[in-house]
Amino acid sequence: MRSQSFEFIIFDTPARPNDVEVEELASGCDLLIVPTPPDLLSMDAMALMAKSLPEDTNWRVLLTMVPPPPQKDGLEAIKALKTQGYPVFSRGIRFYKAYKDAVTSGVPVYKVRGGKVAWRDWTELKVDTRFIICTAVASTGGTPATHCLLYLRASAVLNIH
Repeated sequence: MRSQSFEFIIFDTPARPNDVEVEELASGCDLLIVPTPPDLLSMDAMALMAKSLPEDTNWRVLLTMVPPPPQKDGLEAIKALKTQGYPVFSRGIRFYKAYKDAVTSGVPVYKVRGGKVAWRDWTELKVDTRFIICTAVASTGGTPATHCLLYLRASAVLNIH
């Protein structure tokens, strides 16, 4: 792996790292993505973790397990987070049955029925992530470390290849 070049490297960390771990994680990445479901308890836990981030951390909240339309949990959570001053992606990762089907079948989510829509959320996130990293790096005159960190509270039900 060391001899290969990667555009993104994603680290899936254990739930709720301590303050020292958070600082180490934040200092070693171009963008720290902090996922949280759009419910009050989860967003409160995210807010506590966010307080331990160093001030110069380039980070964004990513809403995950967002109920698909017509439910408005995701949009309401994005609005609430923005109102409170949290950097948040403008769209989240919607929760579809396709994720469960992918795990059961042992295949990537885009290979199961209904999975292409679920996969589209991730491809759109990749575009947004690339833009955020490039913008941040350009503003400092540096070059990207060619990696992105994804902090997950628990093991995801995704199979991304």
